[in-house]
Amino acid sequence: WRYHKQQRIWLARWPGVRPEEKTASFERGLYQYFDLANWKRIPGWFRLDYCHLAEKTGVPEDLKTLYTKYSGLLQNINSACSKLIALHGFNAKGSEVLNEIEGIKYMSCIM
Repeated sequence: WRYHKQQRIWLARWPGVRPEEKTASFERGLYQYFDLANWKRIPGWFRLDYCHLAEKTGVPEDLKTLYTKYSGLLQNINSACSKLIALHGFNAKGSEVLNEIEGIKYMSCIM
């Protein structure tokens, strides 16, 4: 995803689709932009002049390492939280289920 400085939108190439035209200064084709008001991706045809795109930002290596190391734990927490919300709504009931997930106490210490 890249930020378009003039149109003030986030956009990315549509998955699996290559630009119809690509030069040193722009590319044209099917992209997706993120509609913040409706919180969804919307397809659209764009000519993207590279000079109008914000610089790419990288993810620091320590965050990549943390994510890789704890992605399984995060998935378990997400699954447990979804089940708890479905059963009990948004309240504290059921926190004992979360405490049973291996590694969750260590995860809360590093966050």
